[in-house]
Amino acid sequence: ALAGHLADDFGRMGRLAAADPGAWRFIPIPLLHQGALEQALLFVRRSHRHDGGSDDEAGTRILVEIEHPRLGRMQIDALVRPHRLDLIVRSHGELPQALRDGLAAIHDEACALADMAGAIGFQATVNFVAPPLAADNFGVTA
Repeated sequence: ALAGHLADDFGRMGRLAAADPGAWRFIPIPLLHQGALEQALLFVRRSHRHDGGSDDEAGTRILVEIEHPRLGRMQIDALVRPHRLDLIVRSHGELPQALRDGLAAIHDEACALADMAGAIGFQATVNFVAPPLAADNFGVTA
């Protein structure tokens, strides 16, 4: 039953992608954590320049939301452009400095390996970015 449900969801996502390539896509990612099925939320949107300008401003926006057992809900907001990777890590509370330092080091290493520039920032906030999704993305009615 789960495989059938996932196949239906991916088929629906494919049809939506063909209909509007610039719209936000929602992809639920099942995670098995300590024997319990949990879910990470992945949102993706590809942007293109329509004004004939440089493609350096075009890119892919990626939002990932997870629930951490000790740190609570977190959101990683990435903008990937040619030769650049920028990240904002949002959380409801201030992340420990050691964790921020570790994430910054991973980001720096990833950028160096990919020969990219980029920055990482951290934001403690009550509200996360909520991309607008079509009400019919997964058969949900408004």
